[in-house]
Amino acid sequence: MTQNINDLLVDDNKSQSQEQEKLGEKLEEIKNNELEEQTKEKSLTMGLEYINLKGFPISQEALSFIDEDKAKSLNVVCFALLDKEVKIATTDPENPQLKKFIREIEDSGKIVEIFLSSDLSFFYAIKLYENLPKFIPMKKGISITKEDLEKYKQEGLTFDKLEPLIQNVDISDIISALISSAVQVNASDIHIEAQKDDIQVRFRIDGVLHKVTLLSSDIWSRIISRIKLLSGLKINITAKPQDGRFTINLNDDYIDVRVSTIPTNFGESVVMRLLRSSSVGLDFDKLGIRAKSFVDIKKQIDRPNGMIITTGPTGSGKTTTLYAILTKLNSPKKKL
Repeated sequence: MTQNINDLLVDDNKSQSQEQEKLGEKLEEIKNNELEEQTKEKSLTMGLEYINLKGFPISQEALSFIDEDKAKSLNVVCFALLDKEVKIATTDPENPQLKKFIREIEDSGKIVEIFLSSDLSFFYAIKLYENLPKFIPMKKGISITKEDLEKYKQEGLTFDKLEPLIQNVDISDIISALISSAVQVNASDIHIEAQKDDIQVRFRIDGVLHKVTLLSSDIWSRIISRIKLLSGLKINITAKPQDGRFTINLNDDYIDVRVSTIPTNFGESVVMRLLRSSSVGLDFDKLGIRAKSFVDIKKQIDRPNGMIITTGPTGSGKTTTLYAILTKLNSPKKKL
């Protein structure tokens, strides 16, 4: 079949357009290569290593070491994260704020190695944040549904069954699994402690710590990063104690979780205190205080002035008792 003149013109225009597109791509490639060479030469004069981040395999763990807002404001990105060493790339190594940020990382016990990258190379790395899983503390807590709790109840929740159950969940679900289990057995605290060869998890029930399970030390960095993100703590600070909090949203209740991290010889250890809103709303008459103790405390509550001191170990009910007393005292005629 013969082509008419219009078809030939269309084919010719398409061919020219493709050639121009290839030429444009080639010129852009040459320009980018020149930019990288200039950056490489600049790194030599500054006494820094050079890095081209385009196509560099940056892990999510390394990228999340520096949050996106700080990365953009300081023009810095972490592209390699080792046990004691952090490799970062920047387009502005002389920035005073960046130098301060690097000192903070070094104070946490890590060695920082600085690399110079071009603006284009840095742009490719920053784009990777778009694919990073978003764990946003502003969500005001994590949700544990009635179905989650029911699942553990059906397992006949004993510690010997809890260990394999926790071992078989995904990393993303392990925090929810631990908290759901702790709620189910009315634990007041969750202790997650770094040891030489593994990570020990213990629940405090009625003031006594009970061993629950052992976690692999290989996954500890991801677990503690998840806890820190939830509770608004700094991921890059590992050599100093930190305190934070988040909320667990249940179907008909909520739990305020106070989080404390502390450095040890084998890594950070975490304690999560679980404070249920329903427990602090307990009536004084239902506290379980009996006989003469009940009469004596009630007499002190009815006095117009004075002081009541509560003492006892963690999880023994000090806060619950004080809230119950305040609830009993509360009336429209009084200001508390």
